[in-house]
Amino acid sequence: MIIWWIAQITLLGSLLALAAFGAEAALRIARRQTRWVWIGAMVLTVALAISAPQRARVSNATARIWSTNGATGDAIVAVAPHNLLASLNDAWNAAQIQLTQQMQRVWSAWHAVAPEQIERWLMIGWGALSIALLVAFVSVQLRYRRQRVHWPNSVV
Repeated sequence: MIIWWIAQITLLGSLLALAAFGAEAALRIARRQTRWVWIGAMVLTVALAISAPQRARVSNATARIWSTNGATGDAIVAVAPHNLLASLNDAWNAAQIQLTQQMQRVWSAWHAVAPEQIERWLMIGWGALSIALLVAFVSVQLRYRRQRVHWPNSVV
């Protein structure tokens, strides 16, 4: 279960990094500060990672609309949605359910052949690397803040 969580958060972090890269490019064109985009992406990734176990996978409304076929695991529509937005949301939820089921099958098969302690070591390694990245980010920002005092003021 922890490996599945790490895979989801890694994918989420990668997508947020791509979004932050695009936002940074737009902010550079507008000549605005860009560091807050990256800080926001990091904070959002950590917040979603922490809150992921507490969130329900499928809402009650989605559970009423979608059911799964036990033989194939495919999502089947039980009630037709009334508008396009609801239809797209339901399609997204169905794809999410199907992908989750397939990934859980893969992870359970991998878990059957992997050593028991591998999840603990992967979690410790992921946490240590995350903390190291955060410390590096903070130290660079503090170093720039200290050096910025000595920079000459000029208008370009």
